Amino acid sequence: RKLMGYIPCYAKECRPVIHRDFERLHSDVYALLRALGIRADHTQFFYTAYAIALVADQPLRSVLFTPLVWIPVARLYDVSITDVRDAIHCTAEEISCAGTLLFADIFSRRTNPSAVQFVLELAAYINKEYHV
Repeated sequence: RKLMGYIPCYAKECRPVIHRDFERLHSDVYALLRALGIRADHTQFFYTAYAIALVADQPLRSVLFTPLVWIPVARLYDVSITDVRDAIHCTAEEISCAGTLLFADIFSRRTNPSAVQFVLELAAYINKEYHV
């Protein structure tokens, strides 16, 4: 029987799909979002952080973004995929408007990234800068 969020296994115990120290990864994502000018005072911060952490943990999730990123975030927070996507888009716009040097460094050629591109770029930055 398949269990959602678990890799197939034949031993007595199944391991979660997450490969790294997910708590540490989350704190790195939180620190990055704060450095970009976002405060953790609304749910869109947490939707965004979880989506970035999922992709940073397993970059191949970007291949099937909706089932492997949008759906898990929506299920965790018990909201629709549209709510998640819109919240992350709002976060991206808010960060773009903040105009930090870090944003200019990460998104050198984009001023208004899509929600998907925003998550992918920040996940790549986390992997490059925090988890060398």
